Amino acid sequence: MNPLGMLESVNIRDVWQGEASHFTPWLAEPDNLERLGEALAMRLEPVSTETPVGPFYADIVCSNLNDASTVLIENQLERTDHRHLGQIFTYAAGLDAVTIIWISPLFTEEHRAAIDWLNRITLDKFSFFGVEIELWRIGNSPPAPKFNIVAKPNDWTRAMRRKRPDVGADGTQVASTDLRLNQIAFWEGFQDYLAKAKSPYTCQTPGPRHWMWHSIGRAGVALCSIITSATKGSGSEIRAELVIHDDFSGARMEALRKYEEELRVTTGDEVFFESNADSANRSKLYVRREGDWAKPENQQEIYQWLDTKHKALLKVVQPMLQKI
Repeated sequence: MNPLGMLESVNIRDVWQGEASHFTPWLAEPDNLERLGEALAMRLEPVSTETPVGPFYADIVCSNLNDASTVLIENQLERTDHRHLGQIFTYAAGLDAVTIIWISPLFTEEHRAAIDWLNRITLDKFSFFGVEIELWRIGNSPPAPKFNIVAKPNDWTRAMRRKRPDVGADGTQVASTDLRLNQIAFWEGFQDYLAKAKSPYTCQTPGPRHWMWHSIGRAGVALCSIITSATKGSGSEIRAELVIHDDFSGARMEALRKYEEELRVTTGDEVFFESNADSANRSKLYVRREGDWAKPENQQEIYQWLDTKHKALLKVVQPMLQKI
Protein backbone atom coordinates (compact mmCIF):
# COMPACT_ATOMS: atom_id res chain seq x y z
CA MET A 1 0.00 0.00 0.00
CA ASN A 2 1.36 3.42 -0.97
CA PRO A 3 2.03 5.79 1.96
CA LEU A 4 -0.54 8.55 2.48
CA GLY A 5 0.31 12.20 2.97
CA MET A 6 -0.78 14.33 5.90
CA LEU A 7 -2.94 17.40 5.47
CA GLU A 8 -1.32 20.50 6.95
CA SER A 9 -3.14 23.76 7.62
CA VAL A 10 -1.52 26.88 6.12
CA ASN A 11 -1.82 30.33 7.67
CA ILE A 12 -3.89 32.62 5.43
CA ARG A 13 -1.50 35.52 6.02
CA ASP A 14 1.44 33.47 4.76
CA VAL A 15 -0.16 33.55 1.29
CA TRP A 16 -2.14 36.81 1.22
CA GLN A 17 -0.64 39.74 3.08
CA GLY A 18 -3.39 42.23 2.31
CA GLU A 19 -7.12 42.02 1.58
CA ALA A 20 -7.34 44.61 -1.21
CA SER A 21 -3.81 44.10 -2.54
CA HIS A 22 -3.60 40.31 -2.57
CA PHE A 23 -6.72 38.38 -1.57
CA THR A 24 -9.33 40.30 -3.57
CA PRO A 25 -7.38 40.12 -6.88
CA TRP A 26 -6.79 36.40 -6.35
CA LEU A 27 -10.45 35.66 -5.58
CA ALA A 28 -11.67 37.75 -8.53
CA GLU A 29 -9.82 35.54 -11.02
CA PRO A 30 -12.35 33.47 -13.01
CA ASP A 31 -10.87 30.11 -11.97
CA ASN A 32 -11.08 31.00 -8.27
CA LEU A 33 -14.60 32.38 -8.58
CA GLU A 34 -15.49 29.10 -10.26
CA ARG A 35 -14.21 27.23 -7.16
CA LEU A 36 -16.30 29.46 -4.92
CA GLY A 37 -19.31 29.06 -7.21
CA GLU A 38 -19.03 25.28 -7.07
CA ALA A 39 -19.26 25.42 -3.28
CA LEU A 40 -22.35 27.64 -3.51
CA ALA A 41 -23.99 25.89 -6.51
CA MET A 42 -23.67 29.11 -8.55
CA ARG A 43 -21.95 30.14 -11.76
CA LEU A 44 -20.14 33.39 -11.00
CA GLU A 45 -18.74 35.77 -13.59
CA PRO A 46 -16.54 38.69 -12.42
CA VAL A 47 -17.85 42.17 -13.19
CA SER A 48 -15.57 44.51 -11.21
CA THR A 49 -13.34 44.81 -8.14
CA GLU A 50 -13.03 47.70 -5.69
CA THR A 51 -16.27 49.04 -7.11
CA PRO A 52 -17.15 52.59 -5.97
CA VAL A 53 -20.27 52.88 -3.81
CA GLY A 54 -20.41 56.55 -2.90
CA PRO A 55 -17.13 57.23 -1.03
CA PHE A 56 -16.63 53.49 -0.32
CA TYR A 57 -15.45 50.52 -2.38
CA ALA A 58 -17.05 47.07 -2.63
CA ASP A 59 -14.54 44.22 -2.87
CA ILE A 60 -15.96 42.14 -5.75
CA VAL A 61 -19.12 42.43 -7.85
CA CYS A 62 -20.15 39.39 -9.90
CA SER A 63 -23.00 38.25 -12.08
CA ASN A 64 -24.78 35.03 -11.13
CA LEU A 65 -25.04 33.32 -14.50
CA ASN A 66 -27.89 31.14 -13.18
CA ASP A 67 -30.24 34.12 -13.33
CA ALA A 68 -28.13 37.16 -14.37
CA SER A 69 -28.54 38.73 -10.92
CA THR A 70 -25.94 40.84 -9.09
CA VAL A 71 -23.70 39.20 -6.49
CA LEU A 72 -21.70 41.12 -3.89
CA ILE A 73 -18.63 39.49 -2.32
CA GLU A 74 -17.16 41.07 0.81
CA ASN A 75 -13.97 39.42 2.04
CA GLN A 76 -11.56 39.82 4.91
CA LEU A 77 -8.45 38.04 6.19
CA GLU A 78 -9.32 38.22 9.89
CA ARG A 79 -12.24 36.97 11.94
CA THR A 80 -15.55 38.62 11.10
CA ASP A 81 -16.25 42.02 12.65
CA HIS A 82 -19.03 44.61 12.85
CA ARG A 83 -17.30 46.95 10.40
CA HIS A 84 -17.51 44.46 7.56
CA LEU A 85 -21.11 43.59 8.49
CA GLY A 86 -22.02 47.27 8.12
CA GLN A 87 -20.15 47.49 4.83
CA ILE A 88 -22.21 44.61 3.47
CA PHE A 89 -25.45 46.53 4.00
CA THR A 90 -24.03 49.72 2.46
CA TYR A 91 -22.61 48.01 -0.62
CA ALA A 92 -25.62 45.74 -1.18
CA ALA A 93 -27.98 48.72 -1.10
CA GLY A 94 -25.80 50.79 -3.42
CA LEU A 95 -25.34 47.99 -5.94
CA ASP A 96 -28.86 46.53 -5.68
CA ALA A 97 -27.30 43.10 -5.04
CA VAL A 98 -29.58 40.13 -4.39
CA THR A 99 -26.89 37.65 -3.34
CA ILE A 100 -24.38 38.66 -0.66
CA ILE A 101 -21.35 36.49 0.13
CA TRP A 102 -19.21 37.30 3.18
CA ILE A 103 -15.87 35.47 3.26
CA SER A 104 -13.57 35.21 6.28
CA PRO A 105 -11.19 32.64 7.80
CA LEU A 106 -13.30 32.64 10.96
CA PHE A 107 -16.96 33.51 11.58
CA THR A 108 -17.98 34.43 15.11
CA GLU A 109 -21.19 32.84 16.38
CA GLU A 110 -22.78 36.30 16.55
CA HIS A 111 -22.12 37.04 12.88
CA ARG A 112 -23.16 33.56 11.81
CA ALA A 113 -26.43 34.13 13.66
CA ALA A 114 -26.79 37.52 11.94
CA ILE A 115 -26.55 35.88 8.49
CA ASP A 116 -29.12 33.25 9.49
CA TRP A 117 -31.44 35.98 10.77
CA LEU A 118 -31.14 37.97 7.52
CA ASN A 119 -32.06 34.88 5.52
CA ARG A 120 -35.13 34.35 7.71
CA ILE A 121 -36.52 37.87 7.50
CA THR A 122 -35.72 38.95 3.92
CA LEU A 123 -37.72 38.21 0.78
CA ASP A 124 -36.86 35.02 -1.06
CA LYS A 125 -35.06 36.82 -3.88
CA PHE A 126 -32.30 37.82 -1.41
CA SER A 127 -29.68 35.31 -0.24
CA PHE A 128 -26.92 35.78 2.34
CA PHE A 129 -23.97 33.41 2.68
CA GLY A 130 -21.24 33.15 5.29
CA VAL A 131 -18.17 31.35 3.92
CA GLU A 132 -15.00 30.41 5.79
CA ILE A 133 -11.86 29.98 3.70
CA GLU A 134 -9.05 27.59 4.66
CA LEU A 135 -5.68 26.74 3.09
CA TRP A 136 -4.28 23.22 3.16
CA ARG A 137 -1.24 21.43 1.73
CA ILE A 138 0.12 17.90 1.60
CA GLY A 139 3.88 17.72 2.09
CA ASN A 140 5.55 20.33 -0.13
CA SER A 141 2.53 20.86 -2.38
CA PRO A 142 1.25 24.40 -3.05
CA PRO A 143 -1.46 25.53 -0.61
CA ALA A 144 -4.98 24.67 -1.78
CA PRO A 145 -8.05 26.74 -0.83
CA LYS A 146 -11.16 25.21 0.68
CA PHE A 147 -14.47 27.09 1.01
CA ASN A 148 -16.76 26.03 3.85
CA ILE A 149 -20.32 27.36 3.95
CA VAL A 150 -21.19 28.18 7.56
CA ALA A 151 -24.41 30.16 6.97
CA LYS A 152 -26.81 30.05 4.04
CA PRO A 153 -30.51 30.40 3.13
CA ASN A 154 -32.76 27.64 4.35
CA ASP A 155 -33.78 26.40 0.91
CA TRP A 156 -36.20 23.84 2.29
CA THR A 157 -38.12 26.46 4.24
CA ARG A 158 -38.15 28.82 1.28
CA ALA A 159 -39.33 26.06 -1.05
CA MET A 160 -42.23 25.33 1.29
CA ARG A 161 -43.11 29.02 1.41
CA ARG A 162 -43.09 29.19 -2.39
CA LYS A 163 -45.50 26.27 -2.58
CA ARG A 164 -48.04 28.09 -0.41
CA PRO A 165 -50.54 29.71 -2.77
CA ASP A 166 -50.78 32.82 -0.59
CA VAL A 167 -47.06 33.63 -0.90
CA GLY A 168 -45.52 35.08 -4.05
CA ALA A 169 -42.21 34.23 -5.69
CA ASP A 170 -40.47 36.93 -3.65
CA GLY A 171 -42.08 35.90 -0.36
CA THR A 172 -44.73 38.63 -0.30
CA GLN A 173 -48.36 37.90 0.45
CA VAL A 174 -50.68 37.51 -2.53
CA ALA A 175 -54.19 36.28 -3.07
CA SER A 176 -54.66 32.52 -2.94
CA THR A 177 -55.59 31.34 -6.45
CA ASP A 178 -55.57 28.18 -8.52
CA LEU A 179 -53.54 30.13 -11.09
CA ARG A 180 -50.49 30.32 -8.83
CA LEU A 181 -50.67 26.65 -7.99
CA ASN A 182 -50.87 25.85 -11.70
CA GLN A 183 -47.87 28.07 -12.43
CA ILE A 184 -45.76 26.31 -9.79
CA ALA A 185 -46.75 22.89 -11.10
CA PHE A 186 -46.00 23.91 -14.71
CA TRP A 187 -42.53 25.26 -13.95
CA GLU A 188 -41.62 22.29 -11.75
CA GLY A 189 -42.55 20.01 -14.62
CA PHE A 190 -40.50 22.11 -17.06
CA GLN A 191 -37.50 22.01 -14.72
CA ASP A 192 -37.71 18.20 -14.66
CA TYR A 193 -38.08 18.10 -18.44
CA LEU A 194 -34.96 20.23 -19.02
CA ALA A 195 -32.93 18.12 -16.59
CA LYS A 196 -33.86 14.91 -18.43
CA ALA A 197 -33.28 16.53 -21.83
CA LYS A 198 -29.85 17.78 -20.68
CA SER A 199 -30.56 21.17 -22.23
CA PRO A 200 -27.63 23.60 -22.57
CA TYR A 201 -29.23 26.21 -20.32
CA THR A 202 -30.32 26.31 -16.69
CA CYS A 203 -33.49 27.54 -15.05
CA GLN A 204 -34.32 29.49 -11.92
CA THR A 205 -36.25 28.04 -9.00
CA PRO A 206 -39.90 27.38 -9.94
CA GLY A 207 -42.40 29.75 -8.36
CA PRO A 208 -45.91 31.19 -8.77
CA ARG A 209 -45.25 33.52 -11.70
CA HIS A 210 -45.84 33.64 -15.44
CA TRP A 211 -42.15 33.59 -16.44
CA MET A 212 -38.97 31.59 -15.89
CA TRP A 213 -35.44 32.86 -16.60
CA HIS A 214 -32.79 30.59 -18.10
CA SER A 215 -29.06 31.34 -17.92
CA ILE A 216 -26.98 30.69 -21.04
CA GLY A 217 -23.65 31.37 -19.33
CA ARG A 218 -23.27 34.92 -20.59
CA ALA A 219 -23.77 38.07 -18.54
CA GLY A 220 -26.42 40.43 -19.88
CA VAL A 221 -28.15 37.81 -22.05
CA ALA A 222 -30.67 35.18 -21.00
CA LEU A 223 -33.54 33.08 -22.24
CA CYS A 224 -37.01 33.49 -20.79
CA SER A 225 -40.09 31.27 -20.96
CA ILE A 226 -43.46 33.02 -20.72
CA ILE A 227 -46.93 31.60 -20.05
CA THR A 228 -49.95 33.87 -19.88
CA SER A 229 -53.53 33.07 -19.01
CA ALA A 230 -56.56 33.53 -21.23
CA THR A 231 -58.27 36.89 -21.04
CA LYS A 232 -61.39 38.25 -22.70
CA GLY A 233 -60.66 38.36 -26.40
CA SER A 234 -57.41 36.36 -26.33
CA GLY A 235 -56.27 32.87 -25.46
CA SER A 236 -53.38 31.63 -23.34
CA GLU A 237 -50.02 32.59 -24.83
CA ILE A 238 -46.68 30.76 -24.65
CA ARG A 239 -43.44 32.52 -25.62
CA ALA A 240 -39.79 31.54 -25.99
CA GLU A 241 -37.71 34.70 -25.62
CA LEU A 242 -34.09 35.77 -25.86
CA VAL A 243 -33.54 38.82 -23.66
CA ILE A 244 -30.65 41.31 -23.61
CA HIS A 245 -30.43 43.33 -20.41
CA ASP A 246 -27.55 45.77 -20.41
CA ASP A 247 -26.96 49.47 -21.15
CA PHE A 248 -26.75 48.80 -24.90
CA SER A 249 -29.63 46.36 -25.17
CA GLY A 250 -31.61 48.46 -27.64
CA ALA A 251 -28.74 48.89 -30.08
CA ARG A 252 -27.72 45.23 -29.78
CA MET A 253 -31.27 44.05 -30.43
CA GLU A 254 -31.56 46.31 -33.47
CA ALA A 255 -28.32 44.73 -34.77
CA LEU A 256 -29.94 41.31 -34.50
CA ARG A 257 -32.84 42.38 -36.71
CA LYS A 258 -30.68 41.76 -39.80
CA TYR A 259 -30.86 38.06 -38.95
CA GLU A 260 -34.66 38.05 -38.82
CA GLU A 261 -35.04 35.81 -41.87
CA GLU A 262 -32.48 33.30 -40.57
CA LEU A 263 -34.26 33.26 -37.23
CA ARG A 264 -37.61 32.72 -38.93
CA VAL A 265 -36.30 29.79 -40.99
CA THR A 266 -34.48 28.18 -38.06
CA THR A 267 -37.37 28.49 -35.59
CA GLY A 268 -40.11 27.90 -38.15
CA ASP A 269 -42.06 30.83 -36.70
CA GLU A 270 -42.52 34.56 -37.09
CA VAL A 271 -40.02 36.37 -34.87
CA PHE A 272 -41.02 39.46 -32.91
CA PHE A 273 -38.55 42.15 -31.77
CA GLU A 274 -38.90 44.65 -28.91
CA SER A 275 -36.17 47.17 -28.10
CA ASN A 276 -35.94 48.82 -24.66
CA ALA A 277 -39.14 47.02 -23.78
CA ASP A 278 -39.38 48.09 -20.13
CA SER A 279 -37.96 50.30 -17.37
CA ALA A 280 -35.13 47.79 -16.78
CA ASN A 281 -33.76 48.57 -20.27
CA ARG A 282 -34.45 45.06 -21.51
CA SER A 283 -34.78 44.24 -25.19
CA LYS A 284 -35.99 40.94 -26.54
CA LEU A 285 -36.86 38.81 -29.52
CA TYR A 286 -39.32 35.95 -29.29
CA VAL A 287 -41.57 33.41 -30.95
CA ARG A 288 -45.06 32.73 -29.69
CA ARG A 289 -47.99 30.35 -29.85
CA GLU A 290 -51.27 29.75 -28.10
CA GLY A 291 -52.06 26.78 -25.89
CA ASP A 292 -53.67 25.85 -22.59
CA TRP A 293 -50.51 25.30 -20.55
CA ALA A 294 -52.47 24.64 -17.33
CA LYS A 295 -53.87 21.33 -18.59
CA PRO A 296 -51.51 18.49 -17.59
CA GLU A 297 -52.20 16.58 -20.80
CA ASN A 298 -50.77 19.51 -22.84
CA GLN A 299 -47.65 20.19 -20.83
CA GLN A 300 -45.11 17.72 -22.23
CA GLU A 301 -45.80 18.96 -25.75
CA ILE A 302 -45.45 22.57 -24.59
CA TYR A 303 -42.20 21.78 -22.75
CA GLN A 304 -40.83 20.28 -25.95
CA TRP A 305 -41.93 23.33 -27.95
CA LEU A 306 -40.27 25.77 -25.54
CA ASP A 307 -37.04 23.78 -25.43
CA THR A 308 -36.91 23.40 -29.22
CA LYS A 309 -37.53 27.12 -29.82
CA HIS A 310 -34.98 28.23 -27.22
CA LYS A 311 -32.35 26.01 -28.83
CA ALA A 312 -33.22 27.39 -32.27
CA LEU A 313 -32.87 30.98 -31.04
CA LEU A 314 -29.50 30.17 -29.47
CA LYS A 315 -28.27 28.45 -32.63
CA VAL A 316 -28.65 31.67 -34.61
CA VAL A 317 -27.93 34.31 -31.98
CA GLN A 318 -25.05 32.91 -29.93
CA PRO A 319 -22.45 33.22 -32.74
CA MET A 320 -23.61 36.81 -33.32
CA LEU A 321 -23.34 37.99 -29.71
CA GLN A 322 -19.58 38.54 -30.00
CA LYS A 323 -20.11 40.79 -33.02
CA ILE A 324 -22.81 43.16 -31.79
